[in-house]
Amino acid sequence: MYNPGYQQPYMQQPQQPHSSKKKLKLFPVFMLLAVVGVVVFVCINNNRIKKEQEAYQAIVDEVNAVQGVFLPNIYVDGICVSGMVPQEAIDTVVDAVNERQNSWSVSITYQGHTFTTLNYSTLGITTDISQVYSLLQEAYAYGHTGTVEQRKKELDYFSQLSSPYHLYTTQTSANTAQLDQILSQIKTYFTREPADAYLVYFYPQSWDDPFGVQPEVYGSTLDIAPVKAQIMDMLANGVSGNVELEPQMTKPNVTEADVRKNITLIGEATTPVSKDSTTARTDNIRIALGRYHGLEVDVGETISFNKLVGPRTMENGFQMAIE
Repeated sequence: MYNPGYQQPYMQQPQQPHSSKKKLKLFPVFMLLAVVGVVVFVCINNNRIKKEQEAYQAIVDEVNAVQGVFLPNIYVDGICVSGMVPQEAIDTVVDAVNERQNSWSVSITYQGHTFTTLNYSTLGITTDISQVYSLLQEAYAYGHTGTVEQRKKELDYFSQLSSPYHLYTTQTSANTAQLDQILSQIKTYFTREPADAYLVYFYPQSWDDPFGVQPEVYGSTLDIAPVKAQIMDMLANGVSGNVELEPQMTKPNVTEADVRKNITLIGEATTPVSKDSTTARTDNIRIALGRYHGLEVDVGETISFNKLVGPRTMENGFQMAIE
């Protein structure tokens, strides 16, 4: 029923919170800050990327600066190839190898005569040129293969070395059998037995020296062991020069002086020849003397003038004349 005296109690309507309005007001601020943050992030990121690109480009430029040439502090056979292009390094090292091959020599001599001159080639010492190319290829690979970062790392490593990086070719060892053969051939020149002096002839017509004496011959031999040792020592130390041979001499039992000591005048006979002698008589004297001219008489031997000269007849070459 409707009660006119009844009043509905007052109910306060709940008020809407003001937070939504505040959020609406703060949203643009947040958006602005977000945009600014994104811009700042993008700028910072772009700057970082730019610096990284610049740093990378610097590495690329540094690596490219040594492309086509050998890195610093690299030596091949004692020759610095740093900064050389490959062909220049090949020419330089090969020339040095050839010069080294021909730089050492030893001459074997005796009293002004040179028997032979030894060098690396005659002793079979060689350097394989293909090994030179292989070492140069190995040396050139440093700083020229792999990524940019790897090449930069190798460039820094070689640039900062406290001592050079060396690569060496190897040589074949000396052929000692070849040296032994050479020395053995030279030894035959000095190998001879001694020979005694002896009387060869008696020539009375020679007033200066009527006796012909074959002089003595000294024997000799050559000990090649110390010669070989000296040569190998010079080879090991890279010393060139001469090796003077010193053969050992052997004295004979009889010398020319000994022979001449035994040549002594023990007797003589003369016959006068007158200036008035006829030609026939002079010829007869010449024929008779000619029959025992240069005759050797052993000790204790007896000779007969008549038997030696023979009958003085015209059939025996004599002429009519006074005796």
